[in-house]
Amino acid sequence: TIVNSGTATGFGGGAWNFISNTTISSDATVLVEGLDSTYQLYQFVFMNINNDTTDNDWYLRVKSAGAVVTASDYQFAVSAWKSSGSTNTYNSQSATYMRLNANGNNTATTHTQNYIVHMYNPANTSVWTNIATSSGSYVQNDDVVFAMFGAGVWEATAAVTGLELSASSGTFSSGNIYLYGLAIS
Repeated sequence: TIVNSGTATGFGGGAWNFISNTTISSDATVLVEGLDSTYQLYQFVFMNINNDTTDNDWYLRVKSAGAVVTASDYQFAVSAWKSSGSTNTYNSQSATYMRLNANGNNTATTHTQNYIVHMYNPANTSVWTNIATSSGSYVQNDDVVFAMFGAGVWEATAAVTGLELSASSGTFSSGNIYLYGLAIS
């Protein structure tokens, strides 16, 4: 047992602080805003996201200077390992988005997609904005479980204030995106 007599310091540490909840309901794109210099690391938790069209590619884009950036200023690499033993890999060094998933989706409400997305230093105007993604999901049309990991970068030194989710077709029918900031102490 450690007892603090009032002279010890350094106990405690950072914590994930809840910022917002974005509820999805028949949206072609979903924009989560609220990024600023308060935190150096933000976490987006995508929970039970579903799209009304099967086998879509899902994309991430940043919002900066009041607009979502659609120029070919993104790089990404995404890999998925399947329970069947095979893999999928997608990458680009000049894209108009960062790819989130590695094998589309399924429209069944019991087969939703869940992701964790970390964004590093979005307010720092001296470095590019980086993201890292991870997920574990089931895809019915392939009858496999996927473990997906990815990374991406927006090649600009401007402050990022939001993150947009979009798809190659259809609309996002349900789900939530929770935004957290990491308090570093």
